[in-house]
Amino acid sequence: MADYFTHFSCLLDVGAAEKAARAINFFVALQDEDDQSDEPQFHGFDLSRQDGPDSSILWTRDDDSGNVENVIAVVLRLAEELDLTGLWGFEHSNTCSRPRLDAFGGGAYVTDLGARKCVGWVNTQTWLAAALTGGGHRCLKSFEPRSASSQSCPLRPRTRPAAGIANLGFMTPGGMPYMTISSASAKSSASASKPEPSA
Repeated sequence: MADYFTHFSCLLDVGAAEKAARAINFFVALQDEDDQSDEPQFHGFDLSRQDGPDSSILWTRDDDSGNVENVIAVVLRLAEELDLTGLWGFEHSNTCSRPRLDAFGGGAYVTDLGARKCVGWVNTQTWLAAALTGGGHRCLKSFEPRSASSQSCPLRPRTRPAAGIANLGFMTPGGMPYMTISSASAKSSASASKPEPSA
């Protein structure tokens, strides 16, 4: 029997220590709300400040194995609660306790905090399959929201990247994977390594 895991460790700078404190309290409230739901969407990961009580940076990470879509749901709710704007993204990896075929890989998601929606993603298995057939340049997917109030990534990608994210740095058959996103209001964690919390 094999166990499957999803791992991630990412940062979100909300701009002020006061906003970070509000974010933690709001996250706890969301999880309490989740406990009463038949379809929980705010569990599956941990959220805390990275550098103590004066920090504006939130650290999100899995505990053993996490839920990527739940991270996005929480971040978009935080964006609404704290009036965050800009692009934010993070990477995740998929692993397995046994060497099963197609069990290893990963990807990255991009959210537009101001629009309160997920706008793009890249998946290594999709990229590899496309690269082997000469279509690696089409690996970056983007989404149409299910509705104006949609807070999670729809599962049906469009065939063309949305305007404004065509230069995210998606992978090509002859190059290494990379992603670079910057914003004055929200900082990307796509290349951040796992930080150690302060004592």
